[in-house]
Formats: sequence, C-alpha cells, structure tokens
Amino acid sequence: MIGVKRCSKCVLPENYPNITFDENGVCNVCLNYKKKQPLGEDELRKILSAYKSKGGKYDCLVGTGGGRDSTFVLYAAKKIFKLNVLALNYDNGFRHPQGLANLKRACEILNVDYISAGSKVDIQLLSNHLKASIPFGPTFAKQRMCYACMTGGKWLLHKTAIENNIPVILWGHSKAEEFSFEDKLFSNEFFGREGIRKHLFSINKPAVIKFLYYVLRLRTEYWTPKTSIMNNLLDIKGHVYPLNKNKNIKEFFLYDYIEWDRRKIKKTLMEELDWKKPEEKTSSWRFDCRLHHTLVNHCFKAMMGFNHNVDGYANMVRLGYMSRETALKQMELEEKQDSRPEIISILRDELEIPDHLIDEFMSYSYTKHTDI
Repeated sequence: MIGVKRCSKCVLPENYPNITFDENGVCNVCLNYKKKQPLGEDELRKILSAYKSKGGKYDCLVGTGGGRDSTFVLYAAKKIFKLNVLALNYDNGFRHPQGLANLKRACEILNVDYISAGSKVDIQLLSNHLKASIPFGPTFAKQRMCYACMTGGKWLLHKTAIENNIPVILWGHSKAEEFSFEDKLFSNEFFGREGIRKHLFSINKPAVIKFLYYVLRLRTEYWTPKTSIMNNLLDIKGHVYPLNKNKNIKEFFLYDYIEWDRRKIKKTLMEELDWKKPEEKTSSWRFDCRLHHTLVNHCFKAMMGFNHNVDGYANMVRLGYMSRETALKQMELEEKQDSRPEIISILRDELEIPDHLIDEFMSYSYTKHTDI
C-alpha cells in the first residue's frame, strides 16, 4: 500500500491495466465512467408478475451460499416481489460455515424452502487442475479454480428449475464486481495459441486427463433435461452466468433493476434476517466460499499486483457508496490479513497437493503485464 500511486478520485493503483492519470491525478477509468441507471423495481415487478403461479409450486429459483448479495436476492424475491421461492445452495466442498448459518436462518425467517446439493467430483476436479497448472504460473492456476461452481452450480440450477417447473432463475451479480481486463488476460494465457504451444509438451498430462474426466463426470451428473445434447456439450466451456439454453427458463439479474447499495443491503439483512459476516473477516464481500479470499486472491495478487476486491472498492467510491478514505482503510486491513496458513491447509489437507507444488504455488509473485 505504501508508495503506490493511486487515482486521486477512486482507489485504482498505477499497475491497474491500461490506466493513465490526468494532471489532477484522476484515472482514465473515472474520467470515462458513466453510471448505469437501474431499470427500476417496478419494471422487474411487472416482468415477474407474468410468471407468478405459472409453473409448479415455485415461481422463482435463487442460488445462494449465504453471502451478502445473494441473500438479498432471496430476501427481495420473497419480501419485495412476493414470489414463492426455492433457495438452492451448491456445495463445492469449500462453503463457509457462517454462510450456511446465514442461509438457513434466512430461509427460516422468510419461510422459504431450501435444498443443498453438490457433486462427488468437485474436489478431485480442482485438485487435478492445480496439479497440472501450478507449474505454469498464477494465471494458469486461477483460470479454472472456480469451475465447479461456475459450471456445476449453474447446471444444477437449470436442472432443478426444469425438474420443478420453475419458470424464473434470479441472479445476484452486480456490475460493481466486474473487471474490464480479466477475461482477456485469462483467455490469452489459458486458451490462446501461445498458451497451448507453451504448455503442450511439458504439462502434467495424467492430471489434465483426470481433470477432463471429472468435467465430463460433472456434466453427466447434472445433465440439463429437456435441452439438446449439443447445448449440453457446448456448455462445458462454462459461462460465468448461463445463456438461456432452455426456452422455458427465464433469467434475470436483480441488480440490473434495483440499485446495488452495499450499505442498504447489509443493513436490511442484519436487521431483518440476523445476517452476519464471519468475525475473522474484515469484509462481507464473497466470504461464503473459502477459496475466494485464499487460493483465488493469492493467484490474483500475483497476476495483477493488487487485491481481487480493489476494482469493486473503486466502483463503490465512484457510485458514492463508500468514501475513498474508507475504501483505503478497508484495503489496508485486508492486506494485513495473513491467509497463508489457510491456503497451505486447503492445498495440503483438502486437495492433497504435493509439497513441492505447494511451495511453488506459495512462491508466486507479481510480474508486470504489458499485453493486456
């Protein structure tokens, strides 16, 4: 944190990809920023009203791990839009106990049905991915670290919606979490020709074969019914948020319609659902998966030179949801947290990664990118 030049208006650092500063120290991201107005609560209410009591027992399906934003989606679906909701939690093997406690308590208070399910292969999938990718750097390692949730969790949502005749899936993604550079960086490193050429002969082929085997196992386990074989197979690449593969399932993003206000969301959840963040965490952001603040952020910091949450804090400052000073203090607190013991424990005890690969993973350090 010390000695890093940052935008005088937000908190983006000088090593943020493609950043420039004007004579006042304001970054080009702030200068070009245009706030996107939400489409409005009434607009979403009008849309959702068309699907009420049109399917089976439930009007809407919400995927949640008990984190802040997804729990508010659950709250909004039930309390604001008066929908009959089914909550689904995907167990990737790395759920945080506080997230589960939040989810169960919210479902009890809201009188919402709740189911939890996970794949038998998630741990093996991640383990073999890391065994194959760790020697080739943090970008390669991070690329499929969240694959189980981003694909298996998505497939399970669709499968559950179709089997229960639920017409709507409501998502909790917010624009404040988006990066302008991440997909390009990952694609060039992992799927680009240079990446393939670089690793073709040296990669751990048995681990890759096992990884692909577990991907197929995961796809078979959560095969989406009433959807073509080709769409099921093409979906293996794994979109972060699904495309509308089944014409009977409609998907909407709550924060496209309702303004994402961190303070208001947190206040509502704490007062009405007794929602809590873990005591050991400095932030309520994405704590519901233990991988995010450990393995994922470790790779991200080695890739980019800054914390995975920095872009989000910058967006919140621009939107007026947080002062620049508060954001800087929050980032400083996060930097002081030592996640190394937990990272090593997950790698060694839960994923059974060999010690020499753990040492290599922990030695990742930042190298400036010039090609983003």
